[in-house]
Amino acid sequence: MLPGIRFDPQARRVGDALPRMDVAAFVGFATQGPLQLPVALDDAGAFAAVFGASPPLALEAGTGRPVRAHLAGAVRAFFDNGGRRCWVLRVAGPQAGANRFRLRGWRRARRSTAGWTLDDAVLAVARSAGSWSDTLVAGATPNSRPVRCDAVSGSRDEPRLVLRASPPPQAGELLCLDSGEGSASFWLPIARLETQADGRAVAVCTHGLHLSETRQVVGDVDPALLQAQTRVRIVSLDLRVEDRRDGSARRLDALGLVRGHPRDWCRLADDAALYAPRAQPGPYDAQRFPLAGGAAADDGFDLPVGLEAGAAGPEPDGRSALQRDGLQAFDAALFLDPDLADASRSTLLPRADALRYTALRPRALSGVHALLGALDSTVQDEISLLAVPDAVHRPWREQPGEAGGPLFSELDAPPAPVPAAPAPAFAACHPLRPAAPAWRLAGCRYRDRADGLELQWQQEAPAEGLRWRLEVAATLDFAAPDTVQLLPLSAASLRGTPGALRYLRVRAEAAGLASAWSRTLRVGIPVAPQVTIDTAAGTPALWPVHAALLRVAAARGDWLALLALPPDWREDEALQHARRLQALDAGEAAPSTGSFGALFHPWALVTDADRGLATLPPDGLAAALMARRALERGAWIAPANEALRGVVALTPLLLPARWEALEQGRVNVLRREPAAFVTLSECTLAAEDELVPVHVRRLLSLLRRLALRLGAEFVFEPNDLALRVSLQTRCEHVLERLFRAGAFAGRRPEESFVVAVRAGADAAALVVELRLRPAAALRFITVRLVQAGADAAVTELL
Repeated sequence: MLPGIRFDPQARRVGDALPRMDVAAFVGFATQGPLQLPVALDDAGAFAAVFGASPPLALEAGTGRPVRAHLAGAVRAFFDNGGRRCWVLRVAGPQAGANRFRLRGWRRARRSTAGWTLDDAVLAVARSAGSWSDTLVAGATPNSRPVRCDAVSGSRDEPRLVLRASPPPQAGELLCLDSGEGSASFWLPIARLETQADGRAVAVCTHGLHLSETRQVVGDVDPALLQAQTRVRIVSLDLRVEDRRDGSARRLDALGLVRGHPRDWCRLADDAALYAPRAQPGPYDAQRFPLAGGAAADDGFDLPVGLEAGAAGPEPDGRSALQRDGLQAFDAALFLDPDLADASRSTLLPRADALRYTALRPRALSGVHALLGALDSTVQDEISLLAVPDAVHRPWREQPGEAGGPLFSELDAPPAPVPAAPAPAFAACHPLRPAAPAWRLAGCRYRDRADGLELQWQQEAPAEGLRWRLEVAATLDFAAPDTVQLLPLSAASLRGTPGALRYLRVRAEAAGLASAWSRTLRVGIPVAPQVTIDTAAGTPALWPVHAALLRVAAARGDWLALLALPPDWREDEALQHARRLQALDAGEAAPSTGSFGALFHPWALVTDADRGLATLPPDGLAAALMARRALERGAWIAPANEALRGVVALTPLLLPARWEALEQGRVNVLRREPAAFVTLSECTLAAEDELVPVHVRRLLSLLRRLALRLGAEFVFEPNDLALRVSLQTRCEHVLERLFRAGAFAGRRPEESFVVAVRAGADAAALVVELRLRPAAALRFITVRLVQAGADAAVTELL
């Protein structure tokens, strides 16, 4: 046989002109990250960076096994099985809050008509809500560089200083002037810079703060007093955060202390600002620092005052970790906007628009409804698959722990006598013995989240070089102290064992002399509260969330809700739930609401990089299969008979004899075949036989997006014959490409689709009808686009 050339005809792939149908959205619980704000992710590593590890929620009653959130596992399964892009929405209750951190040794200076005031503390906040930041400790130290001041002039309201420095000063920096001998100090924020004829910079300041030697506010700066100051510095802040869990640390140096500085530390953005749509990038956004600036945007500034320094953990809150995570109670309210939870399919979008745009006080939506977006339609226009893997949980209950007596109490009995400290080899002629310290009970806290005690005491007339010796013992006589520490500060952080009883005392030491011991502090460390789940309890969130998912998908018209069931449900329970979902909104609208959702069961045991083996609901895997099929072959191809990657087992083991009944009842069964774990069905919960296949629903969603895109292109064109001919040609061209890609039944295009473009009853209206035969449909399905002015509506007619 002679050699030759052979041509293998292949169907042309639809180009990039088609809308994407592979983007999924996942809603659930996460350790950290922004709340009620969708975030776009392109790989599993990005999820871990933004939302952290899967958070533990509770313990199973009886077994004691930890129950974790399913969101992280679903997203990981999505990417492991071929997904390329998804949106993730972290949800929690309104009580969720972010930890606050006091920067020791720093205070906030504010000026009003009454004069200058110094706030008690400067606070930073964790970048996102939740207990993830319980193990963080934060500290700030002053950073300064010298500046030469050649001349001072101006008035109290506008001091002017001629400065020379390298690098040159800039607006927003904070100047400190003093004699270097502990005398009064002057703090001046630079409002603007001017340049003299000789090239020297003139710092123009608006109001400065004059502090006395004892760090008391004197008032505004008098320029006449600045002439005698010999030391001029530009002061900034070095911020350090360490995680006690793994010892990792993050640091930012030379941060500004005045609002308006290009590196103002208060511009450290929290996650809500960092991931907000159309957010303006800040100077630190690329670093995503663990803390965000907590000071108000006023004309004040922050400055170092006093000798207190060091790092500190979060400020005491008094609430449990689950409460601060916003997950104290589990119900459907965690997943739904409170004003849209009862909205019907027809009223959902109008009510959502009213809340976002036309209400007296417009607001962003929460829960699943936040995916509808606000001021930015990117989210809702991108996603076509929707899953809420954490809706299957059973409610948990928090049981308060028991304390070993009152938490902090001072004993009336005097402490046991302690031998005096040995006299030094050489002592002052008139040594002054330090006074005994006193406990500050208002500053003593127990942090169950860090298993530690925060202790504070006070000292009358503290002397230079003063140190405090702290002893912790299990007995009142302190015969064998558990802990002995010599501390430079009148505060300490100690580990504590829940349920233990401890006694503490402290004394001051200086110049070889020791004070008397303080009164003994009795600490009853409480047992941490335990959160348990009753596996026999119901699933209160399942039905409301599933119904809301179907309604929001149907209201959009181009989303598909992927639904999962609890891991212990058997065949009858799955069928009963499927029948109930099929009857949702029966008779109210066509197509049926159930046609916008698909139900999958059972769960999958998958290999997990973090936890070895993990049991996951099947909605993440189903989303991955549909996304992969849309990318490789098209959304109109049935997403079935594809191997599930990483799956090693299924639970519960559904009876093979019931598989056919489940699939006829619209439950897509994950099953084990000789080659792999697969699902061989692709059924929606539709009441209409034509809309039962998932690929038909996905094809109609794709055509809906194409129709809306065409409507937007021609909205300002004159409604004449030329426009109708152009639309006819465009629609036929697109549908022919889909026909060649296998989207329609029939041997020829004219057997597969019909395009009709006509004027509407109103002269300004334009109607485009697409009659289609999807590959699995038995009769034509009509998709109608009606363009009237700036409004467009796409409906399906069966």
